[in-house]
Amino acid sequence: MRQPAQPEPGASPSIWSRLSTITDYFAWPLRTSHYLELVNPLWTTHKMQARVVKVWDETKDARTLTLRPGLNWRGHRAGQHVRVGIPANGKHYTRTYTISSPPEREDDCFTITVKAIDKGTISHHIVRNIKVGDYLPIGLPQGDFYLPDAQPIQPLFITAGSGITPAFSMINSLIAQGRLPDTCHIHYAPHEFDVVLGKELKAMDRYNDRYHLHLMYSREGDDPNRNRFSAAQLDALCPDWKERDVYACGPLPCWKPLSNAWKTPAVAASSMWSASVHPLPTFPTMRWVAECALPRAM
Repeated sequence: MRQPAQPEPGASPSIWSRLSTITDYFAWPLRTSHYLELVNPLWTTHKMQARVVKVWDETKDARTLTLRPGLNWRGHRAGQHVRVGIPANGKHYTRTYTISSPPEREDDCFTITVKAIDKGTISHHIVRNIKVGDYLPIGLPQGDFYLPDAQPIQPLFITAGSGITPAFSMINSLIAQGRLPDTCHIHYAPHEFDVVLGKELKAMDRYNDRYHLHLMYSREGDDPNRNRFSAAQLDALCPDWKERDVYACGPLPCWKPLSNAWKTPAVAASSMWSASVHPLPTFPTMRWVAECALPRAM
């Protein structure tokens, strides 16, 4: 787990805290942290910021930002999200994005992967205008949609569009810990070139015998419904799905057919962890182990 870096190498948090308490008397009416911000914004303690150290275009409308957080940042759990401040058009906005990198990353950075959505001013600004060297205000990791401490028993991931990000973090975390069980992953995208994090997913499938990836392209082929989610398709791709722990994340249109598969009494006791970019509907016969309704990232 990442430990917050300190401005002075070798200085423990307690020493730095005591030192800043003394220097704050001389910095009044501001704080020592305000002056440190002039030297390095990542050294501030009165607010949290992150520096953009890398940008990578995943698709024509999706981009991954690698962020180096400053003081007071704490490690996340795979699947959690973070609030990010975005200055745009003379105003300040706050949006919530899932952390797409695993907690085991060793360079003290984390990533968010943002997809520009229709009429989404801020998501388009991030994908088109944020550059290396920018500083963004951030919050602490939040959310209940994450891997349990206990070993998952044959998980099934069902994702669509940008809903890939929490699953990507979870699977990579299990791989990094060396405890990836037999895992089935069904991901939906309009076309092959629309798959966010597609190269990494295919590499994971190629080099991990226990990870089984099924990429479904919903707008390709003669029959537009052939590659859309259905109970019959689920049976074909993952015959033992009723016995697996299910983690699902995606936009609202995918929830109705997905939830119908868990409405039957035969699978009512199945475990399903879910996250959505909209508030989730309630299904009495489905066991929603955890719900994480994220604010829509416009």
